Parts: sequence; structure tokens; C-alpha cells
Amino acid sequence: MKLTAVINKEEDMYVALCPELDIASQGYTPEEAKENLKEAINLFLEYASFQEIKDKLPSNDTQKTLLNWPNWDASMKINEAFNELSQFQRNLEQYIPKMAFKFERVKRWSGPFKDWYRKEVPGERASKESGVYFIADMEENILYIGKAGANNLGAEIWSKFNAVDEYGYFTKSPLAKWAPEDKYRKMIISGDILIAAAIIKPKEFVSLVEVYLQTYCARNGGLPALNKRIG
Repeated sequence: MKLTAVINKEEDMYVALCPELDIASQGYTPEEAKENLKEAINLFLEYASFQEIKDKLPSNDTQKTLLNWPNWDASMKINEAFNELSQFQRNLEQYIPKMAFKFERVKRWSGPFKDWYRKEVPGERASKESGVYFIADMEENILYIGKAGANNLGAEIWSKFNAVDEYGYFTKSPLAKWAPEDKYRKMIISGDILIAAAIIKPKEFVSLVEVYLQTYCARNGGLPALNKRIG
């Protein structure tokens, strides 16, 4: 993939534009503007989701980008997320004890959400706890990482789906509406997804844990498909 820089002087500054990605930066000299543009492009390619890159580039260049993207296909699995959460907890306990937290893995119901949504979400005695939750496909690839910091895990998860329609589908799901691809939209609407969660105590650490896990994903292949941004 070849990217170009178009540099123009505007008053006292030089503006550098990459037309392929529609990303711009500026500097006091042409060289500074170019270097700042490179940094901006690197940040975009590092943190942007697949859909954002796909929307920016022509289809043939998108494929080249993905082929050269490190660990792009290494979607975080549910068990990997819990392992990383456990490691994060141990590191804080060892190096920053005052920032230590406790977490408990919620025993989830078996099978896809459509088979058990009438039960307590995300698991027994967990709906009124605070924590983080994962929405994943049937292969346990995480599609969304969310949080609930007000003793409302159940309500927060349900807010991503809303009530089922007369045919048993989640057609009013906000998560389905902002899904970047039809395959994700169909998963959510049909309920063919998995839900897992962890209770975090004290609850004030919920946001920290959510941002850490999302950042871990962003640095190791990209944000989950249904997360628009970190936090």
C-alpha cells in the first residue's frame, strides 16, 4: 500500500494531507508537517477498527493492509480475556498494592443467549453486581467489551439488546444497529452469541478494568468489532 503526502502552506503553518486516508497534520516546516503526518497515520492504523480502515481505503488496498497487519486475526477469546484480567490483577497487587482489586468470574449459562435470555443475566446472583462483560460469537471471539459500574450488570447487558419481538428476535438491539457488518448484526438479532462477565470489587475499578482490556485488544490486533472506541 502506497500513501502520499500533499503539503501546502497555509498562513504561518504547513499542512500535510494524506488523501488516501483523509488524515492531515501540520508543522512549522514542510519536514515537520510530514513527520507529524506520519505519526498521525501510524496512530490511526494502530488503533482503528477493521471497518474504519476499510471505509478509508479502496478495497484492493484494504486487503493489502490486512495481510500486513500484525496479529489481525488473533481476536481475543473469552478465556484469554479472563487470563489477562487475572494477570493485570496480580501485577497491581505486586507493584501498586493501593490499586489492587478483586474479581470473580461469573458462572455463565451454557449455550447461546437466545436459549437462556429469560434467566438471570449474566448468571445467577450476578445481575445486581458491578463488573465487566463480554459479548462473543459462538467460537468465543469477543465482539464487545462493556462495563457496569452501578450494581447493574444485568440491566447494562440488557440495554444492548432490549426486549425480543414477537418472533423471539432482538430486532430493537442498539448493538445490532451500530454493528459494522451484516454478519455481526445477524448474530445479535438472532441471539446467536455468548455472554460472559466478571464481578469487580470495589466497583470503582470497573472503568479501569474495561479500559485496560480494550487497550490490550487495541495493541494486539484491534478493538473488538462492536466497540467503537476505548472507554
